[in-house]
Amino acid sequence: MKEQALGRLICRHLDDGTEHLSYRVVERLAAARAAALERVESRSRPRSPAATDGSPTPLRWRVAATAAPLLLLVVGVFLVASVQQEQSVAELAEVDSALLTDEVPLVAYADHGFGVYLKNTRR
Repeated sequence: MKEQALGRLICRHLDDGTEHLSYRVVERLAAARAAALERVESRSRPRSPAATDGSPTPLRWRVAATAAPLLLLVVGVFLVASVQQEQSVAELAEVDSALLTDEVPLVAYADHGFGVYLKNTRR
């Protein structure tokens, strides 16, 4: 209540002082007051339906913010799987080339005792 009374008192005092102002100053003050009131009204107006939280634009951003990390995770998993597959193919190719260039006959690899021989010679 005291704030309203103070506001009225200030308003009356300012109104009394405007009688001695020039026409140009009064017009500039009126334009500034209109602009200030327009700004206050624009802030107090409810937002348009496009700017509310349920609108499609924020919903799209939320979906994108959720889908982007998930997509990156899936792409990462596929990249890791492909790199591991390439490594295993390279290792198999290396073993195959070592077998083909080795001086040991291929029949020796089929022998059951050959595994024991390999274990003993690797040490």
